[in-house]
Amino acid sequence: MDERYLVHEYLQETWKPFYFGDIAREMSEAKRTFAGTASFSHMSPVEWLTDEQRELVTGIADLIDAEELRD
Repeated sequence: MDERYLVHEYLQETWKPFYFGDIAREMSEAKRTFAGTASFSHMSPVEWLTDEQRELVTGIADLIDAEELRD
């Protein structure tokens, strides 16, 4: 991408990374819930996870915790 976009998006004083779980909790205060990941390739543990990682993620019942672990 154009460097100007990256600087505008990520290198400004108010930019702050968040954990997925933190955003999910804030959205729940507005009566919004997590429905699923927006990226099809991340909807289920696939080849980008090792067998051990896949087993760990699939063993987590809470969708928020599982999504944060994938991240």
